[in-house]
Order: sequence, then structure tokens, then C-alpha cells
Amino acid sequence: MPRQSRDVPQHARAINKRIPHCGVRHTRRDCFPSRVFFDDKLVEVPMSTSVNVNEPVSPHDRRARAEGGTISTTTARHSVLVEPGGVIPHIPFPLPPAVYVLAGSTANFEVAYDNTLRSEGQALADAILGRCEQDLSQLRSFFGGASAGPFSIFIDPGTFGAYHFSCAGTEIHCAAFDLENFLNCAEVDEVLMAAQAKGWNCGASAGEGLSRVLATELHPASLGRFASASHWLNSPRPDWVTRTEGTDRDYVSIGCATLFINYLRHQLHFSFAQIVQAGGTTLQQTYERLTGSADAFGPFASLLEARFPPGVTVNLPSDNPFPLSAVPDVMFDPAKLAGKEVLLSGLVPKFIGAGQIVNSQTPPAGEVVPGGSIVSMHLVQGEPP
Repeated sequence: MPRQSRDVPQHARAINKRIPHCGVRHTRRDCFPSRVFFDDKLVEVPMSTSVNVNEPVSPHDRRARAEGGTISTTTARHSVLVEPGGVIPHIPFPLPPAVYVLAGSTANFEVAYDNTLRSEGQALADAILGRCEQDLSQLRSFFGGASAGPFSIFIDPGTFGAYHFSCAGTEIHCAAFDLENFLNCAEVDEVLMAAQAKGWNCGASAGEGLSRVLATELHPASLGRFASASHWLNSPRPDWVTRTEGTDRDYVSIGCATLFINYLRHQLHFSFAQIVQAGGTTLQQTYERLTGSADAFGPFASLLEARFPPGVTVNLPSDNPFPLSAVPDVMFDPAKLAGKEVLLSGLVPKFIGAGQIVNSQTPPAGEVVPGGSIVSMHLVQGEPP
């Protein structure tokens, strides 16, 4: 690293010393050399941005870099959080000079913003600095104490979302708009998935779904246009519970994942710590580890079908419609003073009698049960109150 001249302001020296990837040595094809300019009158500081050596850039993306375009999220090799149809900023080759100002640091985070953002960048960075340690502590508790970091957070112009260069990559880039803490959490929890190593894959639909659900748990007002549940409900509703799609960019499979994880949390009442620590390569495996049952997708799909009939357009404001507590009444004509049984799967309705009162039923109305389940009712003579 070249010696800096005496007229370099202290904040520039601090940036040079504190941003972890400045001056880091890389080997093979895992880096793009670049330079950081702190001011047009200041000296240059060498900088390299690491990417995952196991995630090569596609020929399409090389062309996009060369032509100065954007990289489609269907081909990009980054781990990304983008809105439907969104793109991440193109990463030119070689990288142009980058201009970042170090806004501040905490025990586990250093946050910098693109110099062109000026006061807006400082405000967004301050928002992250004010919550990042609290959020990290909460996320770590979900992952059973898994540890990762330190993290370098870069705030870039645009509204593209966020990305990092591999599931374990701790250099995180967030777009400069008012969802900074949501975006940061969504990327940090993906790093914790890699550290936990229990099957959650941030580059696949289940891991991307978990990333968004946990970020929404910590910042519930920030999901906005990143909501994905309606995309699955408005599709043919393929089973991305038994299977996992190997991408974090398809809003149909992500929507299935966010719905199923919220179903586990808010309908079946497992804690996020239980769900996260029961991770597997599919959501089916997570369900089996939590419940001991192999019928994961059926009751989940049946419950949603009862509330959101296929073919009827759905526009949910979030990814969590649960718990679905309102259940249909079903007339059952029994013999007097008899216990009755019915077979069903999915949502248990509230049974009512014809001239008799359903005094009790097991399981109770509103539960979700696997196929072939028996609902037992005890009936007494009389008119419903």
C-alpha cells in the first residue's frame, strides 16, 4: 500500500485502515483490482473486492460488464435480494474507482457510503449503525449462537436491494433507500446460514425465504415491494416445500418458502429458533424435524386453498397471512347423544349439529391436520345457543 501524503485528512486514513478488504491479498481469480479515491485531491489507496472463487462469472455477465449494462438476476452469481424483475448494478471489469466515506463502526460492523450520497448516505449509515449490533444479536440467537463477521457494509446509489458475493461473504452492498436495516439483516442472516452449516442455502429458495422472513421479523414495516407470497398464490402453486429451487431470484419459489416458514411460525407455533435450528436442504426436512410427520406440503397447501381459492387473484400486503383462525362451519347430522368421527385433511372446520349441539371436537376447529386424520365430536341434544 503506498505511503499517504501528510495532507490526507484523518478521515481518509481511517477509511484506509478500517475497511477490512483494503489491502487484502487475493489469489487465483477471486478478486478484481480497483482503487478507492477519497477526494480528487487525495492520494489513491489500493482496494480489492473479493468474490467467491467457486462462483465464476458467466459469459453473459462478462459481456454486461464490458458493455456497461446491468447483470440480470437470473444469471448473476451473487447472493441477492431484489424486487420482482429487478437487477443488481453491473460490476464492470476492471472496476472503476470507488469513492466511499467511512461513516462509523461498531464491534462487528464498519459502514461506509458512496461519496455521491453525501448527507443522505450518512443518515442511512447512521440508521444501520444504530441497530446493527442489536439485530446481529437477535439473529445469532435464532441460529443457536452461530458467529460470523466482522461485516463491511457499503451503501451504494440506487434502489436495487442488496447483495454479497457468496453466502459466507461479509462484504455487503445495500441500495441507498429507506430500508437499510431490513436489507442489512437479510444479508447478514445469510452469512449466519453459512456459518451454521445445517442445510440452509442462501442461494436457494428455502434459504432466501428464511432470509426475508427473519429480516421482516426484525423490521416488519420494511418488506414492502419485496413481498413474495402473492407470487406463489397467484401461480399454479408448485411444491417448493418437498423440493428446493436452486436460485434466490424466482419469486414463485421464494413466495412458497416465505409462506411455509411463516406457517411453521404463526400457524403451528414453532419459534424462529426452533425453525432455524431444524434446517435442512428442503423445507420438508425442517418440517419433519419439527413435527415428526412427513406430510408437510399437503396440509399447508390445503389450508391456503381454503382461504385463497386457486384462480382468484391475491394481493397480500405481506408474506404472512397466518394464523388463519376463521374456519368454516360444517353441518353434521348425527345420532342423538353419540360421538361421531369424520376423516379429513387440511383445515379442521367447526362442526355444528342439526338439532344437536357439538359439545366438543378433537382436534379443535382451526387446526391443520394431515390426510386421513380423525376428528371426533361429542354431541348433546338441544338447539345451538
